[in-house]
Amino acid sequence: MKKRLHILVYNIRMLLKLKKFWPLVIFLTIYYAIALFTYKQFGITDDENVEYNAGKMQLQYYLTGEEKQVGGLAEWLWPTKSPYFRGYPALLTLLNPEGHFEKFHLLNMIFGSFGFIFMYLFILYETKKTSWATLALLGLFFVPRFVGDIPANPKDIPFATIYLLRDQAKGPPPSRRAIA
Repeated sequence: MKKRLHILVYNIRMLLKLKKFWPLVIFLTIYYAIALFTYKQFGITDDENVEYNAGKMQLQYYLTGEEKQVGGLAEWLWPTKSPYFRGYPALLTLLNPEGHFEKFHLLNMIFGSFGFIFMYLFILYETKKTSWATLALLGLFFVPRFVGDIPANPKDIPFATIYLLRDQAKGPPPSRRAIA
């Protein structure tokens, strides 16, 4: 009985230490619920089919080393000739081999949540205040261009997420003493 009480107290202490992440957990719970209820409601964009076909071709190239044309793609979009990296659409194709757009939209919404996570962690790291991190999280959520593009844009949202991660990994700028 005493050991169980000790474990319970330990778990409560750990939860209290992690209280700075509760706003993020609550936000993600609401965001994932919204994603599950709305992912089938998004239309297909002009370039979405091209992106997923290029991702399918990229995945095929990774697995076999051969370039086989998929979906009538122009030659400049082929993996060895394209200036664009199609790793993310290739990952989506791996997770959704049937190619259903609704499932692509759900996967985009799940992976798009990393943008919110990185934003929260970045601002929390910079300011050490959960209120500012929560405000930044809500601010990003209310940017229509970001949230509206998450389900059907397999190019810009992963780029923005990686950009946030890069800024977070780079850390704070060096102090003047370090430069001098």
